[in-house]
Amino acid sequence: MALSEEDIDLLRSCMQAAVRDAPLVSEYFHEALFNSAPETRRLYRTDLSRQGELLMNRMSIIMTQMHDVQTLRPFVEDLALRHVGYGVQPEHYPLVREALLTALRRLLGKTFTPTAAAAWTEAYNEVAAIMIEIAYNDGGSAPSGQT
Repeated sequence: MALSEEDIDLLRSCMQAAVRDAPLVSEYFHEALFNSAPETRRLYRTDLSRQGELLMNRMSIIMTQMHDVQTLRPFVEDLALRHVGYGVQPEHYPLVREALLTALRRLLGKTFTPTAAAAWTEAYNEVAAIMIEIAYNDGGSAPSGQT
């Protein structure tokens, strides 16, 4: 990935702070997402606290591998195919990015600097591009039993 080591360190630092307040990140994220795109609420089949746990878990896994795209890619590919099964469409990815940035900005306050926001935006866009490529450009479909 095109992120610098400094960017990756910044991402991980933000992630460590976010993990400490995971329920708030989930609350802020879902609030922002549903306010900007109420139609996305129907994509959530389990309770939002469980979804928040999954969000933080997946983000943590991605953050640990941001330096090595070859190691990260199989995980992201699986995640992409699962999201197809949940009904996620390519146009949802920018909405999720903005909700995530809003949640981090709200949680971290002044420590979520413009530099941190830029690093998160770049990281998210790179992961989302892989997911969209796999899920929609390679004829992806949900793995059986993954809906």
